[in-house]
Amino acid sequence: MFYCGSFMQIINGIMMIANTFGKLQEIIPLAKCYFEILDTKDEMKYGNKEFDLTDKFEI
Repeated sequence: MFYCGSFMQIINGIMMIANTFGKLQEIIPLAKCYFEILDTKDEMKYGNKEFDLTDKFEI
């Protein structure tokens, strides 16, 4: 039983690897888009404006 369970775990791992290789054509374009997003430059301008909250105000 132990050997049978071990063999099934090995087969399951091999099947998962084969499934991943089969989906590489789908994964690679998505990965390219993901890395393009990560490579974008931050063009936000940050400031240090302080707000006077001592006066009464309404939202």
